[in-house]
Amino acid sequence: MLSFLRKLNRPVYAVLAVALIAGGIRFAHLSYPPTRVFDEVYYSKAGCLFVDYPWKQCDVTSSDEQYWARTKDDVGSWVHPPLGKWAIGLGEKVFGTGPFGWRVAPAFFGTLSVVFLALIAQLLWGSALWTFVAGLLLATEGLNVVQSRMSMLDIFIAFWVVLGFFLLLLDRRWIERRTPPPPEEPVDGEPAPAPRKSIPAPFWRPWRFAAGVAFGGAFATKWSGFVGILSAIFLSYIWELGRNRRAGVKRWGWRVIQAESFGMVVTFLAVPALVYLASYTGWFIHFGFHLFGPNGWFKLQADMA
Repeated sequence: MLSFLRKLNRPVYAVLAVALIAGGIRFAHLSYPPTRVFDEVYYSKAGCLFVDYPWKQCDVTSSDEQYWARTKDDVGSWVHPPLGKWAIGLGEKVFGTGPFGWRVAPAFFGTLSVVFLALIAQLLWGSALWTFVAGLLLATEGLNVVQSRMSMLDIFIAFWVVLGFFLLLLDRRWIERRTPPPPEEPVDGEPAPAPRKSIPAPFWRPWRFAAGVAFGGAFATKWSGFVGILSAIFLSYIWELGRNRRAGVKRWGWRVIQAESFGMVVTFLAVPALVYLASYTGWFIHFGFHLFGPNGWFKLQADMA
């Protein structure tokens, strides 16, 4: 029995266990209640329109909804970016326009948010037990469960932000492996080693760029996802300051600003901006690639603000 339990004490089993628990809670009786609740009345219909179902099948019946469908290719939810609504719409495309169809994407991404939180715990502590505990806490957390079972946008923000920080941890491990070890402490009577002028600071850091895409996904779901981008910039600077200081870099604070700022601007501002713009591909197809003018994309952003 002890031998069997020791075999189970592995990260892969911990992650699979929390995935099954989270998925079971989020998918069980997902079609109940059979009617739209709270802001599902906006997002489920918008996603339905995005994947080209007819108005009637999307239950776009009121005069207000039909006006927004004509002018914004949306309903009242046009005040938010489209990426989360695309996810909802793809669920409806695969599973139909009923309650399960409009809730399946939130349930799926809510389950994934638990999985990636467990993976974050594994990267931080390297313990299958704490990987399971961390995942279990989110798998059974009330707000995450409720948002995962409703056709709304907030669970998609949570997923993209958790994924972004998971990728940042992979970037941290990637760059630490390419960093020279700290200088050895001088033996009594020997001169202290000369401080390093610099350590590797490559522009191309694949995991960091992937994190930028993930945080862009959060911003392209709701503008509040920008808080995740600011947090990623702050945390990345803190990690780089520590890496340079431990490596014995001379004037390590100024060196980090010099070596890392351009890469962070590209990764955490330019890349998310491109993801945000790309999320409007359907809008551009529907209305044409018009950035300026009374019916242009920038006018839409101003109206959203």
